[in-house]
Amino acid sequence: FFRPFFDLGDTFGSSGFRVDIKDKKDHYELDAELPGVPKEQIDLSVEDGILTISANMNVENKEEREGYIYSERRSGHFQRSFNIEGVKEDEISAE
Repeated sequence: FFRPFFDLGDTFGSSGFRVDIKDKKDHYELDAELPGVPKEQIDLSVEDGILTISANMNVENKEEREGYIYSERRSGHFQRSFNIEGVKEDEISAE
């Protein structure tokens, strides 16, 4: 019926954004960790039983990054996809 949300991978391996998935008995809840990303820069799509969450994270502009010899702050496009086979796609909502 419903395979657990199977992570189909993300753009940057384990460095992609993190998610928590909860079984709420009558629905599933997925929380994505995207601090500082405006909702306008987050895209959700569902196609053929695959939920894809993508985001553009632009932490700093080029001028602010000059002089760094090491930085763990990330910028760029990040994407995660999940198998949601068995979930009613027309009942998916986001906030």
